[in-house]
Parts: sequence; C-alpha cells; structure tokens
Amino acid sequence: MIINEEKFGKMYKYAKKVLSENEFYLKLLEQCYSDEKNFNFIVLSNDIHEIAPVETFVKLYKNEIKEYEKGDEIENEGIRKALGAFFGYIFKEKLGRKVMRSVRVGKLGISKATIFTKK
Repeated sequence: MIINEEKFGKMYKYAKKVLSENEFYLKLLEQCYSDEKNFNFIVLSNDIHEIAPVETFVKLYKNEIKEYEKGDEIENEGIRKALGAFFGYIFKEKLGRKVMRSVRVGKLGISKATIFTKK
C-alpha cells in the first residue's frame, strides 16, 4: 500500500501516521486505488473536468463515509488533510503531475482541495 512506501512516509509523515491509525479510511483508500474503474474515474475527473481527486473520492464513497462518520462531514481535520496528501502523492509521484491548483470543494467538510495538471 502507498502509505507503506518509504517516500510517502518521508514526504507526508503526518498523513502516514493519521492513515495508519484510521483503519476505515486506510481501507477505503486501498479499495479506491485498487479499483481500476473508480481510480481511472478520479484521474479523468481531474484531467478533463478539473475536479479535485479528493472531491471525486468523497463523491464516490459518500455513502460509506456518511455511515462511518454518522453525519454529513468528515469531522477530523487530520483525515481531511491526509486524504489530500494521499492523492497529492499519487498524482505527483506516480502520475508525474507537477502543477497544482487549489479549488473549492464544499463537500463532507472539505472546503478546498487540489487539482493536478501535466503542464
């Protein structure tokens, strides 16, 4: 899994710690990353529609997240930041994206997220 990669741990120490301590989100991210259809949808949403990967992720897994959180928001700010770090690592290190831009999200307690472009 991504969070066990040495480079992720060095770049995102806090995110690694938070995700390691939260089995629900760790498993959900693992599920998302290994699900080719959903992961490709996240990448295409970022590339074509300029929708931040975190936003697409919370839309795809909205029901699971709401059930786990017992409400309409991800309460833990650390988790929200760790989700962003996870997708930042994937898009920058695995997909070679270099340019980032912050966009408004306003879903499940996430106010802003990042989209990643090739140029």
